[in-house]
Amino acid sequence: MSTIFSFGAILFDEIEGHYYLRGAPLNFAWYVTEFGYDISMIGCVGKDSLGDQAIDIISNSGINSLITRSEKPTGIVKVKSDGGFVICRGSAWEDIPMPDLTSHKINLLYFGTLEQISKTNRSTLKSLCCMNPAQIILDLNLRQNLYSKQTIIDSLGLASIVKINEPEWKVLQSMFGIRDPRDLMVTYQIETLALTRGSQEASLFIGSDTYISKPPTVPNIETTGAGDAFTAALAVGLLEGKDPAMILKMACKAGSNTVAARGALVKIDPALRKYLSGKYLNIP
Repeated sequence: MSTIFSFGAILFDEIEGHYYLRGAPLNFAWYVTEFGYDISMIGCVGKDSLGDQAIDIISNSGINSLITRSEKPTGIVKVKSDGGFVICRGSAWEDIPMPDLTSHKINLLYFGTLEQISKTNRSTLKSLCCMNPAQIILDLNLRQNLYSKQTIIDSLGLASIVKINEPEWKVLQSMFGIRDPRDLMVTYQIETLALTRGSQEASLFIGSDTYISKPPTVPNIETTGAGDAFTAALAVGLLEGKDPAMILKMACKAGSNTVAARGALVKIDPALRKYLSGKYLNIP
């Protein structure tokens, strides 16, 4: 039975008439599974062909599906030729009901800010948090104007683990008038915070300790999903109680692994799995 749960949007990127299954919560669930862990995905898709396709891919991935079907269409993100995008509203991902989790225990719950655009989703997230997860991980994932300062404040207040990227950190700095990530940790009682800066470096703050690692240099084929692979590695590393410096190194390598391949859902380096299973003491 899964004890790791991912809550949120299941989306397709529409690129030049082709559709690619993505969405940060689903990407996270995919990579947790790639690391050999059971995870349940809580989401909603439409009763349409894209919904059928999403259910089929998710079921075949090994992710435990807690996905409902809606009369609303499956979520679509229209990606422009210049790299910009528009998230279509009025979609199934905006209406995720609380699944029946009787007798379930949550060791780790993943969520972001996008899903909290609707009252239904905020209610479902509240119900999940009321199950007292041992750890709650927030991947901020600020998208367009589909968030508010209050949503960010509420989200930070729920999380024990937070992952943010550099553009998001700049938003938080401006919004809250802060300079140091530890200011967030103290204010919101966050135990662990990870700050990624693309191919430059990533920092991990745990208590009073700081760890810094540089991702391996790889061909930059597609960055979609890299942050989600990083977050998945961070989550499972923390759950396993691995050394923080090695967790960060593993997370950076997982992100680079994704950048070097096309698509958001790619196979993870087997060496990372072996490290988590204890077969390797250090990441090769």
